[in-house]
Amino acid sequence: MVKQGQFAGVSSAKRLKNFKQQAKATEAKAITPEKVGEFLLVRYHLTQNTRLAPLMKETMQRVLMTLLDNATGSTWSLDKLFVTTLGQIANQVPWQFYALLATEWPRTQKFLNKEVPAVPLNERIIVTDDVTDVSEKISQQLAINWFLMMFATMPERLAAVTEQQVADTKQSFLQDGAINWANVATVYSTTPFIMPDDVDEATKTWLTDLQALTIEQLH
Repeated sequence: MVKQGQFAGVSSAKRLKNFKQQAKATEAKAITPEKVGEFLLVRYHLTQNTRLAPLMKETMQRVLMTLLDNATGSTWSLDKLFVTTLGQIANQVPWQFYALLATEWPRTQKFLNKEVPAVPLNERIIVTDDVTDVSEKISQQLAINWFLMMFATMPERLAAVTEQQVADTKQSFLQDGAINWANVATVYSTTPFIMPDDVDEATKTWLTDLQALTIEQLH
């Protein structure tokens, strides 16, 4: 039904630690295409650092790392990049991760729309579109993730999950076009998040902090 990618590994933590050291790179008049991702991560740190709470900041930096690793060429579709990023992250994070993402994405998208075309390249990048139906896309991924977690040790059962089952679960998460996080929490209480074995200590701390967020804190 879905392939799981790699997310939030050691390299992400190392890149987070290097932000301040890389900040001077933003002063360069021109950069090469392979430096675009790092350039934008530094810009995000510099422009958003004082506004964001630590847990939100680390969450969104990791989202951007994954999204920017998927971005190539001189035209970027944020809608396609967003969907690809959700699929790569999948169930490697607790559901609270997606609540933070849903809250902060509009501001992150605004950042990308402003900063991506301004990256000093010989051929500037064009952002072709915004993400449409963010709540729909996130609730779809949450539905897929729930089945991935529920049948993690039962591949035959997972393979038998139908599109209709995913659609019904997705719909149970939505209310008047928005995600009802209380419903999400109730459904996910049947499938506790399991900490991945192959993550560094900084990532374990981050995932633990996400798990500790309550519905009250998310409102």
